[in-house]
Amino acid sequence: MSERVTGYILLGIGICIMLFALGNIYLLFTSKIQPIHLFDTKGISLDINSLMPQLPEGVKLEKKSQGAELISSETINQTLNLSAHFFLMSFVMTFGYKLASLGVMLVRPVVVKLKEAKEPPKPQ
Repeated sequence: MSERVTGYILLGIGICIMLFALGNIYLLFTSKIQPIHLFDTKGISLDINSLMPQLPEGVKLEKKSQGAELISSETINQTLNLSAHFFLMSFVMTFGYKLASLGVMLVRPVVVKLKEAKEPPKPQ
């Protein structure tokens, strides 16, 4: 196979990979597809009882578990999974770019211009 044919093949494959990654990111952010499921974390919560100062022995309060959830686990997981999917697709897009640029280098003709060689002056 000649260099040009190989270059066109690499250029086509690289462009297809970049278009796939671009389409995948577009579908991800328009909620047509779900992101890859990598993270499964607990939500961030705050226990109010731990923030109350120590009361004297004579004072009694009901000690109910008063936990307030600041950020839900669904929000954290969705954000982390979207970010991971985006970074993965950006690496795929970079790989496609590298293939396409290699293909362009092979397609482009190599032109070498040489200057005329000057003969050194002859001694008399």
